[in-house]
Amino acid sequence: MDIFGPDSETGSEGRAIQKAALEAGTKTVAVLPFWASPGAGDRAPRGMENALYDTLLYEHMDAPPLFVGPIDPGAVHRELSRLRIRSGEIRLQTAVMVGQALNADFVVVGWLESYLQEDGVPEETARKAPLRRDRSSYATYSEKKYRVKLTGEVIYRIVELASRRVVDEETVIANTSGQFRRGYFNGDYTTLDLSRDERMLFDKEGWLRAEEELQAILDNKIAEKIAASIFERVLRFVR
Repeated sequence: MDIFGPDSETGSEGRAIQKAALEAGTKTVAVLPFWASPGAGDRAPRGMENALYDTLLYEHMDAPPLFVGPIDPGAVHRELSRLRIRSGEIRLQTAVMVGQALNADFVVVGWLESYLQEDGVPEETARKAPLRRDRSSYATYSEKKYRVKLTGEVIYRIVELASRRVVDEETVIANTSGQFRRGYFNGDYTTLDLSRDERMLFDKEGWLRAEEELQAILDNKIAEKIAASIFERVLRFVR
């Protein structure tokens, strides 16, 4: 095709050969929704397994290598709905049934095995701020700084539909950490004359956003590892 051009007769034949090779060699993969084990579900943020699943499919498996064909998540969910599978653990027999309905070569099932949040020892600093109604009067509030480390562990299995057996099982672990700053005042902090940065110390919605951002970083790290591992293992079956 480089010599004669992709639109030439020879180039068209080359494209046809490429297409035939991809169709013959591509292994299709259906990734089923993740669930959380009882132990992890009690500790992890609510819905973490769903967020992790979405991050995996839409951010890390949306551009697969040649010869690996992830099945559209919409088709997966439609089949699960047809079978009335709502949530929770998906057993091998069910996974095989879903994969067969989707004409997949492989089905991936996975779950959040463990989750750990470790809060470091806070560094507390006393700070003074003037009162809004009387700037000559001061009150004391405390600023706490501490580091949070998150660790997540996911186990996934690759099920081959032809043999109906688990051909690979992998444990993926990732962690991330971030520093948090928060303010505490014995009373209504809005009575204090604070700068914009100081007011942010008391913004509980901001606290939640910071926690969610750190959680998203962990989800992304785990999903990146899972996607790379799935691609590498499925490619072993391409002949």
